[in-house]
Amino acid sequence: MKPAIGDRRGIALVMALLLALVVAGMAFGIILMSGRATTITRFQAREAEMQSAADAALEWARDTLNGGGAALPATGFDTLENGVAVRDASGAVIPGYLRWVYSGRSGNVTGQYGVYASTITEIRDDATRRAVVVRRLELNQESFAKFARFDDRTVSTTVFMSGIQVFGPLHTNQTLYVGTGATFHGPVSTAATVDESRGVPTYRQGKKERVPVIPMPTPAELATLRGFAVTGQTVVTGGALGTTYYTPATRIEFVPVDLNADGDFTDEDEGFIRVYRTPLTTTNALNYVTARFWGTGSDPNAASPNCGDWAGPTGSQTFMTAAAHTNATASPHNHSTTSTLANQRASLNSAGRACYLGGDPRLTGGFAATTPAPGNYGSWVAWPGWGAGAPSRIQNGTVHPSFGGGTVGAMANYLWPINRPYNLNFKGVVYVDGSVAVSGVVRGQVTVASTGNIMLADDITYVTSPGSIDDCFASGAVYADALGLLTPQFFMIDDNSVNSPFQVNGAFVKGFDETGDENIHAAVLTLNSVSSEALGTGSLNSEVCAGTNVGRGCLNWVGAVIQGINAPRMQAGSGGNTGWNPQWTFDRCMGRNPPPYFPTTGRFSRNRYYEMDPVDFDVTNWFAANQ
Repeated sequence: MKPAIGDRRGIALVMALLLALVVAGMAFGIILMSGRATTITRFQAREAEMQSAADAALEWARDTLNGGGAALPATGFDTLENGVAVRDASGAVIPGYLRWVYSGRSGNVTGQYGVYASTITEIRDDATRRAVVVRRLELNQESFAKFARFDDRTVSTTVFMSGIQVFGPLHTNQTLYVGTGATFHGPVSTAATVDESRGVPTYRQGKKERVPVIPMPTPAELATLRGFAVTGQTVVTGGALGTTYYTPATRIEFVPVDLNADGDFTDEDEGFIRVYRTPLTTTNALNYVTARFWGTGSDPNAASPNCGDWAGPTGSQTFMTAAAHTNATASPHNHSTTSTLANQRASLNSAGRACYLGGDPRLTGGFAATTPAPGNYGSWVAWPGWGAGAPSRIQNGTVHPSFGGGTVGAMANYLWPINRPYNLNFKGVVYVDGSVAVSGVVRGQVTVASTGNIMLADDITYVTSPGSIDDCFASGAVYADALGLLTPQFFMIDDNSVNSPFQVNGAFVKGFDETGDENIHAAVLTLNSVSSEALGTGSLNSEVCAGTNVGRGCLNWVGAVIQGINAPRMQAGSGGNTGWNPQWTFDRCMGRNPPPYFPTTGRFSRNRYYEMDPVDFDVTNWFAANQ
């Protein structure tokens, strides 16, 4: 019989050896795992250091650009650091790393759609010479249009108080004067201090004092836009220059046209302007262009060809100027013919009274009329880019109802396209050599730059409500609109017979325009002031705005106001106020998608952050491919 296995000698030794091998293997595995974990931890720590060094370099580069230490070239890139040691916040060298930092423009480098740049940093592990981290920070240069209000200089007599509300960012480079009753819904900043001696207003997003000064652009910088207008054949001859000259010989009218018969005016190719100009310098000719008062005293518009009344059977009413009521032919209007002046006064006091800007369809026999104005006081200017004539699609288009509707017809040759489909070289800029008046309905994204005063002759609004498009560009076939107005002189709200009540037989009469207020959608930058013309004169109480008696009504502004010096738009008097009562509203899209070539503050802000693949990365090739 065989003996039991447990009785064999040496089995215990074998089992002990096996157990020892298992324990040794486990110990060796633990040692390996511990070593691997230590190695992984070391590499992770180095990777984190490299990433932190890259991120710090990106912020250093942005600060360098904003501090004026480096200027971006028009093309290519600058090397801000070239294989330098990496330092910590205290300036001590962090051993084992080298850093390269590059900055250059990216995207569309012309500035038409804003100024964009990229800073790229490359961190290398100098010990292994294999580990590399590459990061990119996309920057955008802040547009002045991001401010709801911006005042380079201030005066102590112009104060934000007594019910004034400001939506959006506000900045001043000098003392900000405020008082009880004002509400600032956006961030407030000043390069000086806030004077609260008249009371403390409400700050919804706080205030900052003694921040860096933001310099305004120079006239020379504004003048650079002319080159873009030359390319698009959108240079306009304006009126006389002068900081106190408020009767321009030229008016730009924005006109949308429905080209595809879909009943709207929001498509990309439906934006146009037309240019009205008088070659004369006589007072009457200049007054006709912007419907200014034709005289003084108790009846300043008795002889005006811009003002009169509508009368006749419903559906077939006709417009007759006040000056035409000088004889018995005025009888269809049921006015007395016993006195010429009495006829004129009756016309301007009638229920159908109205005033229109020079060249308006209601003065010239319809939108399509191209005949010179009465008295040869001017005419519409044909666009030089049409050559043999405007396409039939434009001739057959439907005019916006603000201009009476109907078919464009013969006026097609006088429509200047402010869109790429009909003006391939259009760069988004209309440039005026001289002073100019503006009015109309804007379809498109355009900047009007003038060497002289810009006068607000009548309402100027967008087809698409400001800020209503989510991305501030387009939603289907509905395009966002944006208007920039730039001048080294004044942006002046015209005190004309359309905007202001005027005297008829010694008493102020209103109601000569479709609206009692002035409405403007735009970002305006003036190196002087946004001002009310002839402030301190005229009616004190013909209109009521925000519960306040005011002579000319509300100034409803949606957009941005950037000015060299703050100036009042309303002035207190006995029993009311002259001028307009400003009502400011911010257009959120102005900072995100500003008007073409609108001036920037020069400061770069963060836009997007990217981790880049370091394999075969070449900075020269990257900028060449992304400009």
